[in-house]
Amino acid sequence: MALTIDEQPKLTPKERATKLNQSLKGSQAWNSIFRPGSIFRKGYTDSPRNRSYVIMNSVLYHLHPVKVKRHAVKVSYTLCLGGLSFFCLFCSRLLASS
Repeated sequence: MALTIDEQPKLTPKERATKLNQSLKGSQAWNSIFRPGSIFRKGYTDSPRNRSYVIMNSVLYHLHPVKVKRHAVKVSYTLCLGGLSFFCLFCSRLLASS
């Protein structure tokens, strides 16, 4: 196989997979998902303090918690603000487009 000066040798599929794996594990997205305090890290101990730490550091669990206290979902407590804000957003987009 003759190579010119500018041409790089082609990588085998295994070498490409290794290179992709290294670049993925060094990325900012990988570090944000698998950071300390994440539920995906190894050696996670299940305690109330660690669970609350994980919830506050994870947007997914902060917005959609696994457990919700009964009084927190009453209409008198929430005042339907989620549905109301969605309705207002929908109306504003509808009026802005016309």
